[in-house]
Amino acid sequence: MKNSSPRKITTDAPDAEALRPLSSGSFVTLSEALSWMAFQRPMNGSELGEWLGMGHPPSEANAERDRAMIDAVDRLTDLASVGKIEIRGRFYPSVLDDDRDITITELSGVALSNYRQFDAPGDILWRGRGVAWRHDRRDLPAVYADHYRDVIVKRDDLARHIDPAAPGKLKSRRGRKPGTGSYLPVDTALLEEMATLIASNDAMSPQEAAGQIAHKAAGGGTLKSKETRLAKRYRAAPRRSKI
Repeated sequence: MKNSSPRKITTDAPDAEALRPLSSGSFVTLSEALSWMAFQRPMNGSELGEWLGMGHPPSEANAERDRAMIDAVDRLTDLASVGKIEIRGRFYPSVLDDDRDITITELSGVALSNYRQFDAPGDILWRGRGVAWRHDRRDLPAVYADHYRDVIVKRDDLARHIDPAAPGKLKSRRGRKPGTGSYLPVDTALLEEMATLIASNDAMSPQEAAGQIAHKAAGGGTLKSKETRLAKRYRAAPRRSKI
């Protein structure tokens, strides 16, 4: 039987039963994203507040978790500032602004590096760096401080670039799986056209056939790059004789 006593804050990682993947949906909350990055356990704002010991006396356990959160915020904002992870939120010039006039905007670019101070209630990024509940802080946000509230993070971007099992490291795989890509469905029809050109002796090789139809290929590259792409895909296509 499980102990029914109040939960104790420790430095231990969450046990195996607590580990779980990110929730479904296009976006996850900032609290969920950061707790998944820092502790391999996505939590909402309330759960994260309890896990971090917000409102509790300072302790070494709390300090270690604060450091993990600070590292996670830095990694997330670094990636978002260069366009790798999409982050959205509501910008407030101060806490006195009316919610009705605040619209969601994308957080990006160098300016995002100014907003690295995380606050769990409300999924907030304050101007500054760190965690807003630190007991030793002397620069806590004032009522006039500008900030982003209700911050959300694009789930697929997060899963693509962050490995929660290896904090501080990006996932090693880069780019698409070889032989795939956004132009593959369009190129497939052109490969059949190339096969017809070769079969009728109107082209003597995949490269020559690709050169004849490269102007039809999708994408913003040069004709030569499209020709190379089509020829390579033709040769790699299954159940087709190599020429």
